[in-house]
Amino acid sequence: MTGSSTSIRVSVNGYGRSHQILVGIGFVVYSLTKRPLIVCILQGPAFVPSGIHKPAYFVTLTSPTGKHQTIGTPPISPALGETVAPSPVFIEENSVDIYKLGQSFSIAPREDADWVVNVTLSVHSSTDFRAASLTLAFPELKINKTFRTSTIRASGSGGGANWINAVWKIPDSVPKRWFPHNLGTPQLYNLSTELSLESESDTVDTISFNTRTGFRTTQLIQSAYSDEQVRSGITAGDNWHFNINGKAFYALGTNIIPFDPFYARTTVESVRWVLESAVKSGQNMVRAILLQRLTYTFIYSKLRIWGGGTYQPSHPSIAGGVYDFYSICDELGILAWSELIFSDSLYPINDFLLESIEPEIRQNVRRVNRHPSNAQWAGGNEIEGIVLNAAPLLENGTHYLDEVCLLQPCLSVPVMNA
Repeated sequence: MTGSSTSIRVSVNGYGRSHQILVGIGFVVYSLTKRPLIVCILQGPAFVPSGIHKPAYFVTLTSPTGKHQTIGTPPISPALGETVAPSPVFIEENSVDIYKLGQSFSIAPREDADWVVNVTLSVHSSTDFRAASLTLAFPELKINKTFRTSTIRASGSGGGANWINAVWKIPDSVPKRWFPHNLGTPQLYNLSTELSLESESDTVDTISFNTRTGFRTTQLIQSAYSDEQVRSGITAGDNWHFNINGKAFYALGTNIIPFDPFYARTTVESVRWVLESAVKSGQNMVRAILLQRLTYTFIYSKLRIWGGGTYQPSHPSIAGGVYDFYSICDELGILAWSELIFSDSLYPINDFLLESIEPEIRQNVRRVNRHPSNAQWAGGNEIEGIVLNAAPLLENGTHYLDEVCLLQPCLSVPVMNA
């Protein structure tokens, strides 16, 4: 759509869908669409709050103006009463992924390889732009590079986004690495991004913003113990530990749950107090589950973002965050074990569910991956055990098992052996 002021969409900032099936103590709730936390799973009162607790905005786009605009890290969340200057484009997603050249989910990073800074933007536009470029810079490192990108098309009434991508290789020796606070310095850098758009009328609109991020590698090591280790007294089996920047370390931390059952009451100050307390008590990794289970957890130095709670925010100014979490973890040098918000339920694995959760997972992973404190993504909480227990007990229990085994074939082994 084009014009002097075009309304393109309504953006409601949030981090995920509600749950349809909930498990409490001794009962199952099938009719509520809420996260499992609020029905009293061991650690808190059974409050069932409802309503939108994060900001909602109308996003409008103007015709090209030939002006420069500086915004916050996308997707931006203006403060109450704040007016954002009109723009011909809206950046709905901003993904920053930093990894080693040649690294993949199945190939371990080579620690002396070049760094890869992979930046992707999802852009809605009011008009066609005949040329676009993306300039990336790390001012503290005095390096920058400009990339010519694909042309930008008007989003239209259907709301389709333009995807812009730039992949920048940086020598390993240039940046300092981010470490947990007890293993080194949690070094952070400002990644400056400037999007330049040239219209058919020769005007050039530019939008710039900064993203706080860092350089580090992290791995979950699950290889078998060597014969030499077994001979030294270690029980035969597999490793289960993390490496940070190529070195094994002891993860010292606790589990956390959402900081308040009524999310809108959570403040930056209260979250910072909790995370600073974790640092002062010697933790370097958080695993957000049940605070009452500190004697149960074995992961010390990491915080776990429990799958029965909520996707934790990056910052109040990003995607309706309400409060800080990951940005404080970045600053303080605390690793976070992140989970997708699925917990203690029999989830049907069908096209309807997968299609409905795709935007949730895509947007949250892209938002969070810029944070060096994010150690990993786990699929959920205690789902496999419930599926295995349901198979022989429920009339249609094997239906859920069959669906899950499409994703995790190893789950069928214990049931068949039983």
